Amino acid sequence: MKKLIFIFCLVCVSMTVSAQPQERKEMKEKIKTMKIAFITEKLDLSTSEAEKFWPIYNAFDKAQMKLRHEKLRAIKNELKGQINTISEEVALVKLNELLAAEAELNVLKETFHLELKNIISSKKILCLKISEEEFNRQMMKRLRSRHKNQKR
Repeated sequence: MKKLIFIFCLVCVSMTVSAQPQERKEMKEKIKTMKIAFITEKLDLSTSEAEKFWPIYNAFDKAQMKLRHEKLRAIKNELKGQINTISEEVALVKLNELLAAEAELNVLKETFHLELKNIISSKKILCLKISEEEFNRQMMKRLRSRHKNQKR
């Protein structure tokens, strides 16, 4: 059943050749659905594990994305095109801001893993990390492939 859900999600995303700006939210939802199916299949979560796992995972994912987009990206965007012209003092301040945001992200990850240890095994937590990376690689591969096909 899990494989069927996964295959269905893959077909849905594959059918969408290019997303228009108004379809961006829909595309994000499709990718999220695919990710859920992919992780569920890879982790082989029981029903009780899944009921406890997904709310914690979704809260972590949302907090992580917020931190990455609001803090890390903001600092990096602020420095675009200016990196060669800023003073050493400003560079130090920005570097410290960047390191503080990255430290905050690491604390978030540690807290997430501690919460997960109460729900799933350490082996499944490792499998989660590997599965997330594998899913991201597959999505990037599809994106590149779609981009190449559109250029032709």
